Amino acid sequence: MDEAVARVYDALYKNYNDPYQLRSILERVQEETHRQLRADARYLLLLNFSAMVIRPAETSGKATAEQMKQATIDDIRTIVGIASRDVREGEISGHEIIKALTSIWTKLKTMAYHVWD
Repeated sequence: MDEAVARVYDALYKNYNDPYQLRSILERVQEETHRQLRADARYLLLLNFSAMVIRPAETSGKATAEQMKQATIDDIRTIVGIASRDVREGEISGHEIIKALTSIWTKLKTMAYHVWD
């Protein structure tokens, strides 16, 4: 990834309002899996889960933030694990996250809250 673009993604990630503590979840998953996410992958997961999964589920009353927290941890762990299979070395990119997400879409625990039906 172009270094200037990586810096932009990193700044977006660091400055994103994170009421669901997703940054700490992402850091924990990286430590547990011994895999590093590239800046675009971190921002993709942060933005997607916050704005497109947790917030709609919580705001619509389909789930509480606490219910979504464990499902999100499990889903991010699963997504990173699947992406790790295809990327043996180096950081996992946003593209690899999207490919992994696509391959396990219907098996994600957050899907139980019917946000994307």
